[in-house]
Amino acid sequence: MAEASGHEVKIIGLNLEVDDQAKWHSTHAETDLTAPNAEKSETLTLVPKNAKHVLDVGTGTGQWAIDYAKAHPNAQVLDTDLSAIQPKENVPPNCNFKVHNTETEWEFEHKFDSILGRMLLMGIHDWPAFFVKPWDNLKPGGWLEVVNPEFPVGCDNESAGPDTPIMRWSRGIREATSIDGIDTLIVRKMRSTIEEQGFLNIREERFKWATGPWPKGEKEKEIGHWMLPNLTVFMAPSAMGLITKKLNWPKEDVKDLVKEALDDLEDTNRHY
Repeated sequence: MAEASGHEVKIIGLNLEVDDQAKWHSTHAETDLTAPNAEKSETLTLVPKNAKHVLDVGTGTGQWAIDYAKAHPNAQVLDTDLSAIQPKENVPPNCNFKVHNTETEWEFEHKFDSILGRMLLMGIHDWPAFFVKPWDNLKPGGWLEVVNPEFPVGCDNESAGPDTPIMRWSRGIREATSIDGIDTLIVRKMRSTIEEQGFLNIREERFKWATGPWPKGEKEKEIGHWMLPNLTVFMAPSAMGLITKKLNWPKEDVKDLVKEALDDLEDTNRHY
């Protein structure tokens, strides 16, 4: 464990503007995807035993928070997100949702044993400034977990070249978000950024998520099964909201690219 005055952190890297409904489906799929990867790691969600206060930043649908709160009735779980898309019913009393922009000031009633920030890639413009906030809001010896994908998508073999529709779409998203100061490859330098803040006992793990049913392994095929709808539901709104507005592409050209990219994802001969 860390020194009494320090905090510990776990980074998970994953190689890989939406409306609320699209975000709901996308984040729900991401929650389901954590289970297959857990076999390779002690846990993907490193919450200290007997934690009394847990903060889930950018909670999305809130499904993880609800499940955790039910399994740990003595813990108080606070979950924040820009969108109020979380359920109103069947939520345990120790689980609370709050609409909050994580890039604004954090003003909470107490500090936390564990803070989780997962899939925040498209929402954080200044990562050094972001890490100050969990540092200031963790109890001594508390844990921070950060999970982010890497973007653009990639291909480990020669089945998909750099000019396939998926590659062109994902490069467009990276270029468009960079205009607003979002670094979609931040996971490559996140460890050093966290070290500079002063966190201790940093664990960094990387997983590859296949997209589609092409992998041979059962676990990898399951991940690909979940990633396919997760990516497809993100594709059109992200392209229309970013590539048209930031890169000034005509809408018809973007629609054509999205259609080609969706067809591309269905091609099991291409291994994204």
